[in-house]
Amino acid sequence: MIISKNNPTFKYLNNLKFKKYRNAFNQAIVFGNDIVDIAYKKGLVEKFISTKPKINSIIISDKLFKILSGGNYKNKLGALVRIKNIPLRETNSLILEDVQDPRNLGAIIRSAHAFGFFDIYLSKKTVDPYHELSLRSSKGSIFDVSIKVEDVEKSIKYLKEKKYKIYTMSPKEKTNFKSSDKICLVLGNEGHGVLKSTEILTDGVLNIKTENVESLNVSAAAAIAMYKIRGGFWK
Repeated sequence: MIISKNNPTFKYLNNLKFKKYRNAFNQAIVFGNDIVDIAYKKGLVEKFISTKPKINSIIISDKLFKILSGGNYKNKLGALVRIKNIPLRETNSLILEDVQDPRNLGAIIRSAHAFGFFDIYLSKKTVDPYHELSLRSSKGSIFDVSIKVEDVEKSIKYLKEKKYKIYTMSPKEKTNFKSSDKICLVLGNEGHGVLKSTEILTDGVLNIKTENVESLNVSAAAAIAMYKIRGGFWK
């Protein structure tokens, strides 16, 4: 059992709480029975992390487990997982421009998985999808979507070459939507939305009509928009 914070293995695991180390080693740590079970079924678990003896496990003390997990998991089970790069599948897609709240990102990833938007393009300023809170909010859907990080303009150019229709969201603009075999939805930062320089590159603007509030949280708007697009309800 590892009991010291100075242990090299623990230091390595603790470093994986930071994006630069996750990117460098193509690994992440996850916690909770649900997401660990999903990762295991997909063959992504390299080692379990536990406070009790378990096959293929790194055994650490309760104190160290609390440090790694943030103390939010009573079952004391985590895992060291491989970050798998899933090739783009040319399904309906998302572009996320500078989304900052990892919980929003995780919720959007979960909705994208639910509604068949399997290709997700992230701007370089969007929060890391393997952030602890994003992982938790995605409920394991992170392991089923394709994620590409690059400049938004580059993503839009690529998708237009692939004959996508590209739409952004606005609480004020009128809906301008034409059905297409492949659609990409662009969602922006929680504070200022999609940049004007990005909006002019798209094919139209979609609006979700609301009452009593001016606009919706970006993850709520994303879920509604993807549901309507998939079901053909946007006319």
